[in-house]
Amino acid sequence: AAPTAATIINQYRGQLYFMLGRYPEAEQVYQALGRDRAFAMDPTMRGVVDQARAAIAFANGAYPVAAALARTAAAAAPRMLAIRITLIGALLQQRDTDAVLAALPPALEAWPTDPTLHYFAGLAAALRNERDTARSEFTAALALQRDFAPAQRALTAVNAGAADSLAVDVRPTVMAMWGGARDLGTAYGLYSERATQLAATRARHQNSVLVLLAELGRGPLAVERAKPSGGRACPIGRVAPLWKNAKGSLVLYNQLGIQVEAQFHYLERHRKLGLGAALPLDLRLRIESLPREFAVIVSEIAELRAQWERGVVAELRYLNCTDALLEAAVRDPAAYPRGDVKPAPPPPAVHEARPAPTVKFTVDNKNCPVAVTVWLDGQPLGNVAPKQLATFSALTGQHTVCLLTPSSPSCGNRGTVRQMYLHEGASISMRCPL
Repeated sequence: AAPTAATIINQYRGQLYFMLGRYPEAEQVYQALGRDRAFAMDPTMRGVVDQARAAIAFANGAYPVAAALARTAAAAAPRMLAIRITLIGALLQQRDTDAVLAALPPALEAWPTDPTLHYFAGLAAALRNERDTARSEFTAALALQRDFAPAQRALTAVNAGAADSLAVDVRPTVMAMWGGARDLGTAYGLYSERATQLAATRARHQNSVLVLLAELGRGPLAVERAKPSGGRACPIGRVAPLWKNAKGSLVLYNQLGIQVEAQFHYLERHRKLGLGAALPLDLRLRIESLPREFAVIVSEIAELRAQWERGVVAELRYLNCTDALLEAAVRDPAAYPRGDVKPAPPPPAVHEARPAPTVKFTVDNKNCPVAVTVWLDGQPLGNVAPKQLATFSALTGQHTVCLLTPSSPSCGNRGTVRQMYLHEGASISMRCPL
């Protein structure tokens, strides 16, 4: 069911009542809209109504009600920033830091340049008495919006040692479902700008994926490279920066896609009801063609995600290039030298390539009162009992080795990974603090 003119006018009335501070009248209007069939059948419209009621409850100080309504709105319309701001703001007012920490990361991942979300992240850090993190987030919010007064006041309070007195200094707003000719023109301009950025980001991501796959010896750009004698050893130093670039461009692509989707749905609501009659003819024609354009964008997003999961991630897993190892190499490149290998000469035609021999090496745990877990190339190999020696087998060659005690961080964290050449009779000694 399409919304009637009266329904559209009521939505404007509710927004106006909220702006004037007439919250009881605004609540009545949005409750009526929630019972309207056109809003009940459209998830986005339901999300707008629930977010408006959550904003009204927030303004009245009913923060648990505001959080509950905002959760319902987020489930119906997860791509709307105003809903996330209302939800996180209500949770912060309740000092529910666990719920805030669960709601903030996905919101920041989708809208990393929103100053209000960084301001909320700073408040959450201040509630946990993490003042350095709070300063960093407030500074990030001010870098994104210089005149963002709440962040400036919060930063001043943290610097003065008054972080405990901080409260949410941002009031949620209600969203407008409908707009005039100027609003539609602005929305289309933003859609067109983000769609152009999306296309450029897609080209960069696909190029970075081809370069990464070439480093792994796959894809059309691959150059034959001498295989390490250690078998499926991960060339961490070479792969990590390429992996970072490819993954970063994919994250940016998803963020831009969310913004394109929001503008598309706004324009599509007006197009379906023929509310763009006041627009210039060329703009009306462009808006009419948006469904076909957006269908192509959606298919491209699915294509890139499949390419990443089935192509890049599968190849990295085959070589034991785990996310933990790659992230560690990105954080500390000096600890993971590139170790470039020159192309090997072609083998003689009369001889078959011989597999790398298996060798035995020893792990000495005599100086350690606890058991040690041995990891080889990102996979657990076995355990060594306290005050004992143990012998393991592996292919000869260069390997990535981790020796972890029960209190050690995960393999791949700083200080846990060592590169070594395993040969027959090689020995590794574990030293534990007394």
